[in-house]
Amino acid sequence: MPKTVTADMGLNVLLHGDGGQSFFAMPNAKLDNNLIGVTVLAPNAQMKWGGVGNNRPDAPQHVTLVKDLVTQVLPQMMPGFNPNKVYFTGVSGGSLTLTTAMIPMFGNMFQSGYLILCGGLASPNGIPAGAIGPNTRIHFQTTTNELASLQQSIPQSIMAVNQAVATLGLPANQAAKQFTFDGTPTGGHCAFDGQAFTSGIQAMVNQFGAVMLQSQPATGITGQVLTPLAQARAFGGAVGAAGKNQAGGTATAAGKAKGKKDKKAAAQKQAKVVKKANTAGKKNANGKKNKKANKVQQKQRK
Repeated sequence: MPKTVTADMGLNVLLHGDGGQSFFAMPNAKLDNNLIGVTVLAPNAQMKWGGVGNNRPDAPQHVTLVKDLVTQVLPQMMPGFNPNKVYFTGVSGGSLTLTTAMIPMFGNMFQSGYLILCGGLASPNGIPAGAIGPNTRIHFQTTTNELASLQQSIPQSIMAVNQAVATLGLPANQAAKQFTFDGTPTGGHCAFDGQAFTSGIQAMVNQFGAVMLQSQPATGITGQVLTPLAQARAFGGAVGAAGKNQAGGTATAAGKAKGKKDKKAAAQKQAKVVKKANTAGKKNANGKKNKKANKVQQKQRK
């Protein structure tokens, strides 16, 4: 925390990943671009925001606590910062919680920006009108070798944001700079520097100003130009226009579930047809057998 807090200073509030590694590393510790770094520990013994994996049922309760921290507690601890200049950075599970609960529930209160790192989870109720403002900055950052579960949830989260952005009616060139995506690093989960989780997170947070405040690429990490979110291709799939999964895109989890359900139903239907045919065949065979036996009996009587 700076010795003196002035009215032009804002916050960069970081929600760590599952297990709390980024909380203890605190990659946003220093004052950067007049943003005071704040890292919040998840309110449970497991140090996991909202839940586990792609199931985050406690996310609404957890982000409510974060909202109260930012609006009620921190102003007492650091009086004087600008409450209208609050950014959020999510790491892995923290990103899932920001996208599935914080933006939908309290995005109307915090409209500065969200840096979504190696995570993303669509809200079951969608993103309501006003949760993303005409000046809100959002950037999704992934790697090519992301966790399999996140390769499903991140594209769905991007589509949800695209749907909300589409309702704003922004000029295309403004939206292209304001809502962006990059997935060029070849590292594993959160290893944006191609080396490791912690160093990768630190490398991205070090360039928060360039990416989030200037909509510029992160040197040595992202592509030369950040991709407009509406044109994002996450893990080889085309998210494209709001709410659409274009040809060649990654199938959504819902789509895959429906496909499996349809296949199962078709298989069950086919099994019934086969069973019916077999039953009919047996009846027919038994009928012929009985008919033949009757003829034999009649012949013997004669």
